[in-house]
Amino acid sequence: MKHLFLLLCTLSLLTAVQAQPYGITGLAIDPAAPNEQDSVRALVATIFSTQQNLFAVEDTLINDTVYLDLHFCGGTLPAIDVREDTVQLGVFPVGDYQLVCTVSEYVVAIDEEGMLADTCALDTLYRDTLAFRVDLLDAVERLVPPGFRLAPNPAADHFRLSLDTPLRSVRLWSAGGRAVHEWRQLSGSQHYLDLPDLPQGIYYLEMQFFNRKPFWERLIIR
Repeated sequence: MKHLFLLLCTLSLLTAVQAQPYGITGLAIDPAAPNEQDSVRALVATIFSTQQNLFAVEDTLINDTVYLDLHFCGGTLPAIDVREDTVQLGVFPVGDYQLVCTVSEYVVAIDEEGMLADTCALDTLYRDTLAFRVDLLDAVERLVPPGFRLAPNPAADHFRLSLDTPLRSVRLWSAGGRAVHEWRQLSGSQHYLDLPDLPQGIYYLEMQFFNRKPFWERLIIR
């Protein structure tokens, strides 16, 4: 009975380990809404089945695509390695970009005498992408539109937006720089907007107008 119990515990542990979402579990940029003078950073969260060390970083800008390659190499320890790495990408001209992040996971090679070799062998590749926009500096300044009111904030399932200036659209961005929802065909000065089903956290409203530059406001969803 004791051996059966140990076997069941071992199988449960293996099942839990195999259920881990290995690879890139989070990709974001900081700041979430950069301008032409901001130094943009990439925030990469990963989970590995073995403990790894980041030994090489390469980033290349080709046209409007940023290719970020992270190379990890480590031992074969029976552990889950949860990492959060920050990579400085630099300052970008105004425009729309796509960040393509590739994570290469290597394992240490063992020679015939059971010693660690100097080289690493490629084991797994993970990839994720993220679109982001870099605006003019004055496009993201806080020039509050006339009559602006936002309530409630924090919000749960809706919010009310009041403006004296006609709106073209309202776009909702996550803190990681992803556009998650958009409202169009807005008329009048009072807007009652329902929120989609989203995780709690900090978001950003991008308000587009017909006759003035965009305005950004933080919205907390609870």
